[in-house]
Amino acid sequence: MNWLTKQQAKEAARMGDREALECSIEHWRQLSIATAKELNALAQAQGMEAICEFYCALCLRYRTRSRSCSKCPLSQAGHECEVVDYGDSLYGGSPRHGGSPWRIAHGAWWRVCNGRPGSIVKFRNAARRMLRVLNGLKKLEKENE
Repeated sequence: MNWLTKQQAKEAARMGDREALECSIEHWRQLSIATAKELNALAQAQGMEAICEFYCALCLRYRTRSRSCSKCPLSQAGHECEVVDYGDSLYGGSPRHGGSPWRIAHGAWWRVCNGRPGSIVKFRNAARRMLRVLNGLKKLEKENE
């Protein structure tokens, strides 16, 4: 897989809101379609950093710049990444326990990085959910133009 780089995410964040959203969508699309071999290699090479704010153009645009996620489209849509829920959702549990899509993906990625059985499937499902949320934001953006 030709993974997006930190530099590409930084550039998209600098360019604007739409570019940051598009880059974040591509990042999660890559994560959701990667093979088990590719995900394991990514986990070995980058660990938890692979899904953190360094690769998310939305984080780079909103969180790093203003030290607040409040203006991020994810946060404004009620999907705050940093909602702290130390229940099941942090470790890949059900969204009905209150975890944000990113928090659920984060917990599932932690399992991949630590070689937990069944973690690839759980992470792919979480990455697909994150991708659906981001694509929903894109759809809303187009409707509001």
